[in-house]
Amino acid sequence: MTEHNIELMKTQYQFMTAEEKYCLFSGGLGSGKSYALCLWALTQAENFPKAIGLITNNTYKQLHDSTLTTLFNILDQLNITFSYLQGKGELTIRNSLIHCRSLENYNTLRGAEYGWWAGDEAAFYKREAYEVALGRIRDGRGNLQCKFATTPNGFNFLYDNFVLNQTDQHRLITSSTRQNPFLPEEYVRSLEEQYDDKLVQQEVEGKFINLTSGTVYYMFNRDRHVVSKIPFTPTAVIIGADFNVNPITGVLLAVNHDSACVIDEIYISDSNTYELSDTMRQQWKNARNIVPDATGKGRKTSAVKTDHQILRDAGLNVIYNPNPPVKDRYNCVNGLLKN
Repeated sequence: MTEHNIELMKTQYQFMTAEEKYCLFSGGLGSGKSYALCLWALTQAENFPKAIGLITNNTYKQLHDSTLTTLFNILDQLNITFSYLQGKGELTIRNSLIHCRSLENYNTLRGAEYGWWAGDEAAFYKREAYEVALGRIRDGRGNLQCKFATTPNGFNFLYDNFVLNQTDQHRLITSSTRQNPFLPEEYVRSLEEQYDDKLVQQEVEGKFINLTSGTVYYMFNRDRHVVSKIPFTPTAVIIGADFNVNPITGVLLAVNHDSACVIDEIYISDSNTYELSDTMRQQWKNARNIVPDATGKGRKTSAVKTDHQILRDAGLNVIYNPNPPVKDRYNCVNGLLKN
């Protein structure tokens, strides 16, 4: 294998050489994260030619316009022979085969086996797509590493995996746009002029940020209120439910006198109360008491049964409480979060 000398930033080198099974490069725009990911994919192809590799992006357009364009430029610069069959999404580098896939249609991955995975803009994947792809990384002819590069996208599943529930097999590397000395001097300044403070933290500094403006529950503090285990001994579990069609939702709370902790959730797009109740019974087999949205007591002209009756028919004990005034609800929750 021919050796090449390539100048890297410190964060890029850390990402390239990380030995953890799962590594995330969370960076601002222009921080060199996709370049580092493509370089790493190239080393994988060189070191494990017998294993099929996997390169992904969120959409086909992003895959071809960003990820593969970056990779092809690197291959051309290094004078490395390759071929790409766009119709099949198959990239061959010397004797190594790589499948290039969009995770828009992640079910096409089922049945395949890969030796490594390079995922670009991973924060924009659906959680299920991420999990399906993860289950395909099992070809022992590769080193089974999974590395991801992305600009953050709020507190989603990547935050859960690489920050909140991080293990010794997970590594997070962050990089600011400011750290890239190869960018024009005015680039960061132009971004700062266009973005508000929160967006700068995400798009420039590469940090996980809640971009929701005008947050109702402003006393919520992720560092204080999100914990790895329930901070008290529960005396009961209670289900809360809302009846929006898209999404329809439920939460499971552990409670003890004046303390409550949300320990699980159900979030179903384009659904109905029947599917919600079935999911609750399967996911929360030992929970029977439910406090649903009070509006579910009324009967709709389009349905024979009320939402509350559907829940009762599913074996749940419906505890009816009228919805409190909006302002009172906001003040109550913020007061509890503060104290």
